[in-house]
Amino acid sequence: ALVYEGLILPPLRRKSTLPQLRQAWEKRIQHEGLVHSEWGRPSNGRGGGEGTPLDLDRFLAERRPQLLWEMEVDLFSVGDQKGAALRMLQHIEKNMGHEHAADWIGEFERIVKGEPEPGTAPAPSPAGGPKKGGPEAEKEEPGS
Repeated sequence: ALVYEGLILPPLRRKSTLPQLRQAWEKRIQHEGLVHSEWGRPSNGRGGGEGTPLDLDRFLAERRPQLLWEMEVDLFSVGDQKGAALRMLQHIEKNMGHEHAADWIGEFERIVKGEPEPGTAPAPSPAGGPKKGGPEAEKEEPGS
């Protein structure tokens, strides 16, 4: 997960690379699923094997839907607002029983309205707009 968040996904977070960003997210989700799948198998001398098939079931029921949600939020923020918003609605409908479904609904409402994330300050706006006279008019002369 750290490799994807730190190295793979950041350079793809541009509107011009939306398809590649989506593919990278899908690979991340697939790789995390493989880890859980392999973790639950008997080791047969290959390491791993400490987990149980329940680890994969838990991944499929809990973690995978969360990762899919995070992918759509990422795609929305990069520029795929229409497509990602539709997929987010479908995702919520499909996963209404998920422990984070209520959070997803709130987050969906917030991002489609363009509201900042809770706990972050909104971007400051200039009070009263720009001053007349352009940027030079804003400078004060010493002693005035």
